[in-house]
Amino acid sequence: MYFLRHPWKFLSTSLPKSLYKRFVLIIVLPIFLIQIFSLSFFINRNWIQNSNKYIENVVQQIAYVKNLYYNDKCRFNALNGKFLKIRFKEVFIINNEKNFQNKKLNPLNLHMLKKALRKNSLQDFKIYKNIRDVVIILKTEKSAIEFRINAGDILFASNHVFIFFNIFVSFIFLGIAWLFMKNQVIPIINLSNAMNDFSNCHSVFNIKPRGALEIKNAIKSFNKMSEELVHYISEQNIALAGVSHDIKTYITRMKLQVALLKDEKIASDMNSDIVEMENIISEFIDYVKSETYSKDQFEDVNIEVILRDICKKFPIQYSLNIEGNAVVKGNENALKRCFLNIISNSAKFAQICKISIISKNEIVQVIIEDNGPGVDNNEIDFLTKPFYKVDKSRNMKHGGVGLGLAITNNIVLKHNGNIAFQKSSLLGGLKVTVTLPQ
Repeated sequence: MYFLRHPWKFLSTSLPKSLYKRFVLIIVLPIFLIQIFSLSFFINRNWIQNSNKYIENVVQQIAYVKNLYYNDKCRFNALNGKFLKIRFKEVFIINNEKNFQNKKLNPLNLHMLKKALRKNSLQDFKIYKNIRDVVIILKTEKSAIEFRINAGDILFASNHVFIFFNIFVSFIFLGIAWLFMKNQVIPIINLSNAMNDFSNCHSVFNIKPRGALEIKNAIKSFNKMSEELVHYISEQNIALAGVSHDIKTYITRMKLQVALLKDEKIASDMNSDIVEMENIISEFIDYVKSETYSKDQFEDVNIEVILRDICKKFPIQYSLNIEGNAVVKGNENALKRCFLNIISNSAKFAQICKISIISKNEIVQVIIEDNGPGVDNNEIDFLTKPFYKVDKSRNMKHGGVGLGLAITNNIVLKHNGNIAFQKSSLLGGLKVTVTLPQ
């Protein structure tokens, strides 16, 4: 069997995945095992042995009374129906079973009582139980002897109380431990959620330190780290914005100087270089912006409307198939840029583009396929790397800067989605699958 061949793997896959459930298991399992061992020890050493001892004592008294009945009838009558812990009398009509069996006798006690009676050569008997007594009818040759024993003397009802009290107290302490562990785990959950949110929107999260000392230190470190990272990103964006503004100023001057040139060929070549520089700066700024917007800007966005508007801008034959609701929560401008980058790449190298939108289980999948040359399998992993270009040409008409799909990937990740690339089996070109939560 698998768990015998690979016990550690079996345990790792069978154990709870969440920290809170593992903490509960660490507390509950030892207490459960201790209760099992302690109760089994108590039942075996205390309950069963003591019950056997008292039952044996009572049965010996019954055997003594029976012996007097047969051998010393005068002394039997002189006892006047009482001997130590038993009450007895001779009966000539055996009472109906319904008069006694108001309650069922515990199977374990019944077994021990029958065993003790047979051990003392008492064979022909019947055992009943009413509210207070255990009644044993022992048949004789011409009549019967009815023995009554106080049920508390042989059944030990208090043992049941002890067991239930033990279990009840254990559950109370488990409940207290559960509440305590819950309060210990909540700060860790808050820290985990803050980390996920920080990775998506790069905002400062000042979490209140609480919990154990180690958890407080971790929260303080995270607060400090998030402040420093946000400050670093803010300074970086300000610097890039300043540099891009200065470069655009110089580009504007260059445009004015080119406009004054008399040689049209040189002016045309320089204008092409200037346009290329402007596109590089614009894409670089867009790449930086794709990492800075917040989830607070999310709203309902209809993917179908965005894709139809984008496809109309390109001279490409496209088809759009929709299954389900195409509305997601996101930043509309960012999603427009995301799908614009993908479809513009298709328009550069393909003539046909097939788009499918599938909404299922609160997930929206956008599948974009084209009949272009596609991408080699060994290059697929590098498509979302900044400045990586499948087309190595310097012609901006086709090659681009290499930031388009990197921007797309950032936008998809910020929306808690993912993007995948593969060869299209339908059209033979590239197939791009964007998955977004609704």
